[in-house]
Amino acid sequence: MALGPTEHGWEDQRWTLARIKELIARRFRIDCSMATVWRLLHRRECPWQSPRTPAPGA
Repeated sequence: MALGPTEHGWEDQRWTLARIKELIARRFRIDCSMATVWRLLHRRECPWQSPRTPAPGA
């Protein structure tokens, strides 16, 4: 993940749980749930990022 999302094929610079889950699946050939990805990030004390504006329709 040190390279950033665009270097891994995504169009923007946002890391999402879905993208991290896909990267784990590609790199380690492990299919894990979104909850597991969240727990892994939380355990590693990764900073929480939330969008500046709410999602459309939210």
